Amino acid sequence: MHSLSTLLHVALYWLSPRGHEVIAYLLRHRGYFDSAPSVALALGFDDRHQLARRLKHESLPCLEELAAWVRTLLWLRDWEESRVALSRSVLTDARDPAPCYRTVERITGLSWGELRSYGSEFVLLALIDRCRELKQTTPSAGSRGLIRQGVS
Repeated sequence: MHSLSTLLHVALYWLSPRGHEVIAYLLRHRGYFDSAPSVALALGFDDRHQLARRLKHESLPCLEELAAWVRTLLWLRDWEESRVALSRSVLTDARDPAPCYRTVERITGLSWGELRSYGSEFVLLALIDRCRELKQTTPSAGSRGLIRQGVS
């Protein structure tokens, strides 16, 4: 089975190297981080705002949402590869399981039990769909100037 890193790299093929760095960082940290400024600093951005602009430019969700997608994919891969229950998987990371179950439902719209039956490929496709939604709602550079001028 391919590593999640490889699958995300291929699935999110449009990302720049900087976009892939953000994904790799979140994977290394299992989708957890102390603060957006600390992630920005670790990845060489000037501040969290520059990181947020990069994510938006790459048609990626905000850092908190992207991290939740990564965590969900990691938990699901743990289940698929070793049948490790979500509660056990998050306890290994010294986390409370209840918020993790809510994260799965918030991100995917499905319960953990439902999500397990769909599999990680489903979640990966859902993440791609989410990125496409963001791409459609992000005005292009040319149209931003027209919007600022009141022209639609």
